[in-house]
Amino acid sequence: MDLICDNDDPDIDGDGIDNEDDPCQYNSDANCECNSDIDLDLICDNYDTDIDGDGIFNEDDPCQYNADPNCECISDIDDDGICDSEDTDMNGNGIPDDEEVLGCTDETACNYCEECLSDDTLCIYPNECSDCEDIGFVQSIELSSGWSLFSTYICPFNLELDSIMSEFINNNNLIIIKDENGDVFWPNYQINQIGTITNGKGYLIKIQNEATLNIYGDILNYNYPINLNNGWSYLGYLHQEPYLVTDMLSPIDENNLIIIKDHEGNIYWDEYAINTIVSMAPGKGYNIKLEEEMIFSYPDGIMGRYANHHDMIMYSSKFQDSKNTGNNMVIGIPEKAWNDKPSINDEIIIYDQNMLIVGKSKYRDNFTAITIWGNDELTEEKDGLFVGEEFLIKLFRSNENIIKNIKIKRWEEGSSSYSVDGISVVGLISEEMDAAQQLVKITDILGREISHHSKNTTAIYIYSDGTIKKRHLLK
Repeated sequence: MDLICDNDDPDIDGDGIDNEDDPCQYNSDANCECNSDIDLDLICDNYDTDIDGDGIFNEDDPCQYNADPNCECISDIDDDGICDSEDTDMNGNGIPDDEEVLGCTDETACNYCEECLSDDTLCIYPNECSDCEDIGFVQSIELSSGWSLFSTYICPFNLELDSIMSEFINNNNLIIIKDENGDVFWPNYQINQIGTITNGKGYLIKIQNEATLNIYGDILNYNYPINLNNGWSYLGYLHQEPYLVTDMLSPIDENNLIIIKDHEGNIYWDEYAINTIVSMAPGKGYNIKLEEEMIFSYPDGIMGRYANHHDMIMYSSKFQDSKNTGNNMVIGIPEKAWNDKPSINDEIIIYDQNMLIVGKSKYRDNFTAITIWGNDELTEEKDGLFVGEEFLIKLFRSNENIIKNIKIKRWEEGSSSYSVDGISVVGLISEEMDAAQQLVKITDILGREISHHSKNTTAIYIYSDGTIKKRHLLK
């Protein structure tokens, strides 16, 4: 305080520097720099409580750098107190706006530009696979006529199902697609409840004729996280090579995994040491049941074992095959359930009430699992079990060449009624001769009907339960 009024004081801030030479007349700091004084009141703007000199303190002034009382400050991108309409450096990067390059300033975008003047209409974002470039791969999936479960390790450029299936639609080859929630894509009726596919999921498809489905896009990481529900889910397969199912499902706790099935009715049922799937393969989908929901990721294939054709389980049968109808359930028969244990070559056959074979399996020591098929509602003829229909179980004893009825005295789990994705486990059974088996006709090897009195020929005996027997008739 030098008792000299500022308007008469040649050194207002008393720093020993005359006002005319002092960059900060109102600040005695020797390092002070006055870069601007908009209202020319000799108070540097960085110290001025009314920068534009309009009589309104900065904290109450909507336009601190504009003395116009009608000024409105709509935005201030760099939060420097200068309205963007007045600011010559809107993003505060030290580059005048008239020298600035427009670009994307969203850090999540592929083309993020830290030094650019913001124009987020120019932003390019990662695709559904979190990739910034659509490199372009293709997976070709062979689909058989009828029902299949398919999946892909490709993240499609376009996830819309009608785009992915466009070739099948144009060729009138696609009948229907279902997801794990029961939603459908049914082009003939203009129904599309699925919309887009979900990476890592499987889909149930029915087509008229066998065909190759080509899916274009980026490759998903094999360990892409997949949400699996408690209960049933359609699981896709994300490795590009086949690996053993036991290795691929190893991240799932053994107490959580109940069962997994492929579209052909093969199963992996660890509780009963049943594994007819053997390997998981690219392009295939799987129906899996868990006790509790989880986020699943496939393990690295390096530690897994490749599967080959020697691993596949095959057997021949004298009974006609059941039809893949797109829905099924599983019956399990533990060895302890038998009073008179079958032999290894004996066969268990499951019929509907019309004596249509809906499933079969050779007897297996310890535990036998049989997949049985439900009726396909998209066909006119009955080709499987109706929901709630009682199925019949018979045993073919190969050594005796006879068929016996199997009576279930007790079920450990489930019942003898068909349900989609049901699981029934036998507790106790009995067997008796099949009095219902009737001879339908006898033919020669060319299919011509003959009499059982014929001589010196090979006769084919065809029975009402689908059994076929060959006999040599001599003199």
